[in-house]
Amino acid sequence: MVLVVLAVFVSGCGAATASDLKDREESLTGMAADAHLTAERAQSGALPTNLTQGHAEEIAKQADAEAQKLSSTPTDPSLRECADRLADLAEVLRDASQKLADAPDDRDLAESVAGSLEDLIGRIDCEELG
Repeated sequence: MVLVVLAVFVSGCGAATASDLKDREESLTGMAADAHLTAERAQSGALPTNLTQGHAEEIAKQADAEAQKLSSTPTDPSLRECADRLADLAEVLRDASQKLADAPDDRDLAESVAGSLEDLIGRIDCEELG
């Protein structure tokens, strides 16, 4: 009996809750909005290429860290689909931001990235979280 209780207790430690995933969802939305603004400003020429590159690289790193965290953190089975979806969207954000960082002076690419990120922002929503 003690072993069963201990096993249940240990398996629950560190598991992502709905509140944790809601925080990750909000974080991703903020990062995507920041990346979108960066791409729009790069496309219009309002942001110098060195700032575009540095900021986009930082967003890509943050998005990669989010994707890894979402993929590796134990999650309640009822929330696993949401966590996986958020991890996939974080990877899309990482890739879009890295494209912008790799070609910070390409206005056509920046326009395309801005459009992709606008679409991404609309998809960051786990209905399971309320």
